Amino acid sequence: MRLHVPLACRLLTCLLFASGCLDLGVPPEGAEARPERALDPPSDERACDDAPFAAFAPPPGLLDEAGGCDRAREPYCFALRPELRAVAAEADPRGALDASAAAFDRGDATLARALADLAVSGERAYDAFAARPPTRDALDPNASASARARALQRAYAVAWALRGPAAHRDAARADLGFVAVSPEDDPPARPVNVPAGPFPQRDLVVDVALPSGARAVRTRALTASTASPEATAVDLEAAPPPERWTIDDGPILLFVPGHSSLAEEGAPLAAALVERARARGARLTVLLVDLPSNGYAERVDPAEIIQAFGGADDALLRFHDAFLDAVVAALEAEVPGASARVEAVLGGSLGGNLVLRAGERHAAYARRLVAWSPASIDVSWSRARWPLAAGDGEYVDVVKHEAVRQTRDLSVAAEDGDAREDYFVGGLSSVRNQAGYWYRDGWACKDAMVEDGLRQLGEIYDARFRRWHYRVAFEQLVFSHLEPDADGVRPFTRIEAPLLLVAGDADDSMPMMTRTFVDRLAPFLGMPGATLTLRDTGHALHSERPALLAAEIDAFLDPAGEAGVNSP
Repeated sequence: MRLHVPLACRLLTCLLFASGCLDLGVPPEGAEARPERALDPPSDERACDDAPFAAFAPPPGLLDEAGGCDRAREPYCFALRPELRAVAAEADPRGALDASAAAFDRGDATLARALADLAVSGERAYDAFAARPPTRDALDPNASASARARALQRAYAVAWALRGPAAHRDAARADLGFVAVSPEDDPPARPVNVPAGPFPQRDLVVDVALPSGARAVRTRALTASTASPEATAVDLEAAPPPERWTIDDGPILLFVPGHSSLAEEGAPLAAALVERARARGARLTVLLVDLPSNGYAERVDPAEIIQAFGGADDALLRFHDAFLDAVVAALEAEVPGASARVEAVLGGSLGGNLVLRAGERHAAYARRLVAWSPASIDVSWSRARWPLAAGDGEYVDVVKHEAVRQTRDLSVAAEDGDAREDYFVGGLSSVRNQAGYWYRDGWACKDAMVEDGLRQLGEIYDARFRRWHYRVAFEQLVFSHLEPDADGVRPFTRIEAPLLLVAGDADDSMPMMTRTFVDRLAPFLGMPGATLTLRDTGHALHSERPALLAAEIDAFLDPAGEAGVNSP
């Protein structure tokens, strides 16, 4: 339900939140031909499991409680105790397995399993493990043969449960319980104690163009496809082989995750799109990737990227732009002709922002654009000031001014003893506070979805991730698709590709009034496409309404109706 604000309140809002009174001028000729629709969703699409990963909570004694990892205050802390962190930092699988075997001999099975986990759960350790898969004879002979066998059995079982084919991962993961991983010392390259997408996943190294040259970045890619993945035999005495693309002939859709999220964010939508394609006998692939310093991609120092782009206020956004270009280039290099089959780029929040930027840049693969709940469609918050401090071209808005200041300052703050706790459970800038706005109030799945999302962040947290998080937040507040660029042109007016712009009507929370921002922008969009509002839906509408969104995306990509909302 949309609130009708009394006139006095509207005037006060215009005074304190000046962006709500922005005058964009006169809509362009032809803009009235772009449909704007509001849709009543059917009943809730998703069933909500109660804490499906509660069994993966760490056993007592593994976490650094003396060092501040108090899960009663900070439930998303997974910092291991110092001796385990030291093992993770070494990224030496043989050393971890020797220690595991010794612990098995002492009868400390909990510690032994954790040490074996550290031989394969971190990216650096696993790379060494896969390069020279250890055998029982290669381990310390002072440990008993049975202890060495148990250590190896645990390590190989974990490796296959994290990196094996999707069907095996789904079946094997639950029996292993909590798997030790230390993201601050050896970040994982695969989901460990949080759900992994039910699709093939693989490592991908892409060359991201910087002003000074290319910068290689490792990421993780998932493919949801009407094609069947290659069969892989499971051998629990060997390292899992690297997975390959699973890409069918026909269209490819590129899904871009949101802020500090991971590729699995798009899994419900991707599954719905693929199921619809199968039902009509069509071929389709949805490519989902982790963005740099997010999910299970490489951690990149934001200072390096800011320097590479000359200190630009949107340096990381530019890096993300170049990263998406590099992903498509890497796809083309391995599957010739595939880049020409990328039919659309999809994303919400930060993903929606990057989708719009791809259209503004006229990226070759941005043939059609689907953006929901996009960031950066307000005026720049960098112009917000305290009362009596606003000059020409500035406006009074204390909240927006402070949001810019805090995200800027936090993006360069040192990783002291309180940094993790402040990030998760601190004040208004904490992710726990922000999580309340990810989904609509009253949704039965909200609490479980928030908890899952915060656990995901806890599993990948380190200093670079935290600084990247706040810097991207800062850049999205400062950059605006509405503000004239160096050529005096509002960026959104550069979009020529067809655009489906979607908002949830429950996605208005002061001062981030995303639904209102979409309503304000919609009449000025001159490109082909449509604007859609989903009633009783919040910010993460791809999570709340994946089947409905998939139907609308089909209708947008195939306006003739063969793939539209009335299809099977």
